[in-house]
Amino acid sequence: MSIFYEMSHLPLGILDCSVENLGQYLSGPTLVRLPGLRQPPVFVSVLLHGNEHSGFVAIQSLLKEYFSRGHRLPRECWIFFGNLEAAKRNKRRLDEGPDFNRIWDETEASLRPMVSYIKEQILKKKIEIVIDIHNNTGVNPIYSCITSPNKACLGLASLFSNFVILATEPKSALSLQFSSLVPVAMTLECGISRSPLGIERAKKLVRACLEMESSELYNLPIEHIEAYQSMARIEIDRGLSVGLMGDTGRQPDLLLRPDLEQMNFREYDSGTFLGRLKFPKKSWCRVLPMAEGFDMNIFRVRGLNIEFNQPLVPAMFTLEKEILKQDCLGYLMKRTLVELGRGDDTMELHLEGSPT
Repeated sequence: MSIFYEMSHLPLGILDCSVENLGQYLSGPTLVRLPGLRQPPVFVSVLLHGNEHSGFVAIQSLLKEYFSRGHRLPRECWIFFGNLEAAKRNKRRLDEGPDFNRIWDETEASLRPMVSYIKEQILKKKIEIVIDIHNNTGVNPIYSCITSPNKACLGLASLFSNFVILATEPKSALSLQFSSLVPVAMTLECGISRSPLGIERAKKLVRACLEMESSELYNLPIEHIEAYQSMARIEIDRGLSVGLMGDTGRQPDLLLRPDLEQMNFREYDSGTFLGRLKFPKKSWCRVLPMAEGFDMNIFRVRGLNIEFNQPLVPAMFTLEKEILKQDCLGYLMKRTLVELGRGDDTMELHLEGSPT
């Protein structure tokens, strides 16, 4: 049975509490509908992963600024507080619990009623903008993920960061599921949790969505975009032990280069070294395609060395063992070009070097 709560106000004290103490004010996953001067509402989700705090801190700070001056919100705002049990423990998710950013296709039976209800309400209120705020591990710039290269998505994305990723997987993620319900559904990746720059950028974007007219939001200038297309998600085989090259002690099955996280958002040639296997193996990872039309022959093993088999751009590569276990090693991308499409509100993305 799904335990889900709904409120029309914020409990007194919640704007000053820590993430770890949020459970004192909210008893579980909660949708808070805050009234505002304009419709339709903006939907913002935070803490889908309990160790990613920037979204909560950004919303907390923004609402403080409005309410401390006695102002009503310029637009109605819905805030979904996600995995509070994981947040209490500062974990991405509980070991035996669901990943709250993989439940939105309604395949998680215990949370299906909550997901279905939220989707129905979004359609009923004709919400136009959904913003899901996250953090990541490793060394990454602040960037956004959009589900469609339309003018509105790219304009809002460029207001947040000049790094933009077009992502069409995983289908169970919130922004991917909501993209069929609203014109703009995007994920904000705010760097390391509690990064001041990430928090300020998220505040800036949410503030713009609350204060601007819809006509302004859909016609923002698209400037200095550095766009990428998600190509594949890389999961290390569950049975492998993982360590870093140069570590002393017992040698694990897979040794990764220690500067792996510094590789993010940089383009590497075929033959780039990633790590070394202890024993020859037919497979050391799962390559999960995230878009059509790409060559999935991504890696090669020479001797025991793992190398790229084509030019690639890594993203969200991490060495954190809990993330490797619960999620993945990271993602691989190709750089794309953004061009004005045939329609007034459409853009076209082309792989660099591909025919247009």
